[in-house]
Amino acid sequence: MLQASQTNKTYPFILGGTALVYENETILRDASRVAGHDIAQYTVMAQVAASEKWVPWSSVTNTDGSAIPAGILMNDGGVSGASVIAGDVTGVQILIGTAVEIDGGQLVFDAYVAGGSSALALTTAFTGNAAGSGTATPYIVLTCKALLKMLGIYTKTAYAASKTA
Repeated sequence: MLQASQTNKTYPFILGGTALVYENETILRDASRVAGHDIAQYTVMAQVAASEKWVPWSSVTNTDGSAIPAGILMNDGGVSGASVIAGDVTGVQILIGTAVEIDGGQLVFDAYVAGGSSALALTTAFTGNAAGSGTATPYIVLTCKALLKMLGIYTKTAYAASKTA
């Protein structure tokens, strides 16, 4: 009997479920982006409320809507930093959820997100003024992972599969 072993180290990003991907979205121009800093495929993205254009999620304190992770860049090969510096980038694909399991180990967080791979644990606080106080009070605090889950994007960890024949 001949026995062979093979280890599969190529994991799909989408592990299961039903994914909803917007096909013709726009990434907002960022003239201050450092040249050569591309936006990689599977980068966690946020959406600016006023323009509905996408930006890499990079801050939990922005007040324009971009403090909330809202999707994942799916463009094969990502988007070049030079393109983003030059102007709005159109025709991008953004995974916005439904009920999909993804390999959380392949998620990318833009260089400006503190915490790198632990960015799924970063929290965004939703605040408002308590009646009569005049000061902002946090009402709810959610992690990036929890916010993605609210969109129907569930992060899992893929493991190497061994096959013996």
